[in-house]
Formats: sequence, structure tokens, C-alpha cells
Amino acid sequence: MQHLFKLLKQPYPFETSHKHKIIIILGLGPLNKRVLISTMILALFLSSCSNAPENLASRAIIDGIEYVHNASVPLHPDITLSIEEELSIGGEDDEGNIILYAAAYVIVDNAENMYIVDRRDFKIKVFDPQGNFIRSIGKQGEGPGEFQQVGYISFVPDGRLLVMDFQARRTSLFDKTGEFISSHQWIKSFSQPVLATNSSYFVQEFIREEGSDPIAGRKLIVDEIDFEGDQLQSIGGFKLPEYKVHSEGDMMFGMRIPHSPRSIFAGDLKNQCFYHCLNNYYLIDVYDTTGNIFRKIDRPYDALSFTNLDKEQFLNQYADRPDRQKKIVASMDFPSIKNIAASLITDDKGNLWVQTYEIKEEEGEKSTAYDIFSQDGSYVRKIWLKMRPEIIHSGKMYTRYTDEETGHTYIKRFKMIWSD
Repeated sequence: MQHLFKLLKQPYPFETSHKHKIIIILGLGPLNKRVLISTMILALFLSSCSNAPENLASRAIIDGIEYVHNASVPLHPDITLSIEEELSIGGEDDEGNIILYAAAYVIVDNAENMYIVDRRDFKIKVFDPQGNFIRSIGKQGEGPGEFQQVGYISFVPDGRLLVMDFQARRTSLFDKTGEFISSHQWIKSFSQPVLATNSSYFVQEFIREEGSDPIAGRKLIVDEIDFEGDQLQSIGGFKLPEYKVHSEGDMMFGMRIPHSPRSIFAGDLKNQCFYHCLNNYYLIDVYDTTGNIFRKIDRPYDALSFTNLDKEQFLNQYADRPDRQKKIVASMDFPSIKNIAASLITDDKGNLWVQTYEIKEEEGEKSTAYDIFSQDGSYVRKIWLKMRPEIIHSGKMYTRYTDEETGHTYIKRFKMIWSD
């Protein structure tokens, strides 16, 4: 009995000697102690009688938030992924016309049609699953349904298309056939969105307090904006990377310090939630559309060292840059360890893919480790990829590719083959 009370008093995440699934419910209102203790005894008894694997996640609900504490090894450590290229869109057509001038983003609808942003052609080009061109949406211009610089596209759950134009500072909506519906101007400085609903979208905003440093003094929040352009709510507590600042007269220049902690996001269109990770620690917050955290996910992870080779590779990037950039780099303090996560993406099934900084090299090719979490926060798989996926949909993986000889850009689609 004393062991149970000690367990209840431990801050989460906790470690126990029981390598089984344990459910603890706290903070949900007044509970009868006898009922709570009986429930705990029953949970421990059932877990001790089960044949649950040692890497099964432990879970606790504290003050309405579910904490999912994963083991360092995934549930399915032996499952591997191989990919086979099955489609490439780009290059030139039979008449010598360029198909994609500068492919920037791709999204896929439920019929597996591909919507590709061509930044230099100022259009969204739509292709069927076989790669045949169907139609284009928009054109260069300042009028309704026209673009100056498309920076982001996404579907909303009902199938409409949301487009953010960072040059025009405007968000537009199109119907399923590509017809323009409406648009609104931005009053604030928006960055990448994190989630779209049927009536609004959540978008990152950079803010700066009056009198603070114009570069280092910026803060990051997430706003919910409706399709009329009105702000519905604002969520704070997020972090921008740190910058090294250099001044020359009235000019000020800033450069991001490598592996300084920063907030990264991914939206889950299927489950209408979004993920946030302050990427120097393996803890992922899951937000609902009311702006509240309803789940926290973690797993043990040893950060990688930032080596002298990493420093050398970083410095080499600026060997031919302007002197002001070289001065910033020369005075920069480098970190001792790397961040945990480089990016987050979700697939159409609601699984979360975490791109780490873990890299291996085989036969001259580098692969990056991705951790995959199921919808309930369980760490299920770890895979290695030689490319960075833009989107994962219907068992397919899509990525951008630029031919170094011709300069042509492509969107490539790969079939995903999982081992048993």
C-alpha cells in the first residue's frame, strides 16, 4: 500500500519496476481514496498477469492531460520500410514545354490527385494519380484568386483548398473544382500555418515587444484565424531559435545559431489537432482546436554531440559569403549537443513522424532516422530514409527533387513497402 502512495506522489514521467501498462487517473475531481486505491491495485494486478511487451507505453491522466511515456525501443523494432519510385512529374513535355518551373509544395486529395505549387509560374497545378495534367488554379496578379507568392497550401476537412500568399499577405479559399470562393488580407506578420479546420486555420505569428531587439527580441505565438480574417484565439509559450546579431552602422544582421532550441509543429488534418515540440527535448505536446493540450508524449533519447566536424561543415557554408556574415560566424558560440528533432510531419492516417538528427552512412549514402508514433502516442516504429518526405498519403511518399544538370524540378512519388 505504501508503494502505491509513493507511486502516486511521483512527478511524471516516472519510472517503475513494473514493465507493463499502468493507468493512473488523477485531477479529475474528488475521488474516494478507497476506490482510487482499489483501482490501482486492480491495474497493477492485471498488468502483472499479462504478457505485455516490455516496451509498451505507460500512461497517466493528470489534470485532464494524458501523459504517454514510451520506452526507448519501438513496439515493432524489426519492421522495416523500403520505397520504390513509381511516378515523376516535371521536366519537359513532348513539345519541349517545362512542366514545373519551381515546384514548392505538394498536397494530395482523397482521389490521389496532386496539387503542386509552381512558384515561378505563379500557379497551383493539378495532376491525376497517373501524372496527367488536369488543370491549374490561379495565375500571377493582385486580383481575387490571383497570386504573387504562394507560400503554403492545405485542404480543409470538407475538401476546400486554403492558399496563403506571403507576398500579397492574403489567404484565399477555393472550392473542390478550383473556383475562387473568398479571401482576406492579413493585419499581422504570419508565418507557416499548423492546422486548418472547416471554419478557421491556426497559423504561426512573429511578434516583437516595443523597444526590444528587432531580431533577438521576437516571440512566437499561434493564432486561430477564421475565414473572414478575424482572430479567434491566441496561444503562447512557443520559442524561436536564437540568433547571433552583428551591427554595422545603422544596419543590423542576424544569423541563426545552429541547434539552438526552437518550436516545431505539425498539423493532423484527420484528427483535427496539432503537435508541438521544443526540439531540444523529446517531449511532444498535442493541442486540440480549443487551444488546450490534451496529450504529452515522450521517450528516452540521448542527444547527439555537436562535433568539430559539424562545426567545420557549418563554417564551410559561409566561406564565400559576404564579410558581415563571416564576422557573425567567427564570433558564434557553438552548442555542445544537437537538437533532438529536425521536423514533424503527419500522414493521412494520423500517425506522427519525427525526423531526428540521427544519421547513418552506408555505401556512400546517408540515411536519417524517423520515429513513428501512432494516433494514441505510442512509439511504434523507427525507420531510415535517404530522402525527406514532403507528404505521406495512401501508402505513398512524395518528395521534391531538382536535377542538377538541367535545373528542372520534379515531384516524385514512391510506393511504401513495409516488411512483415
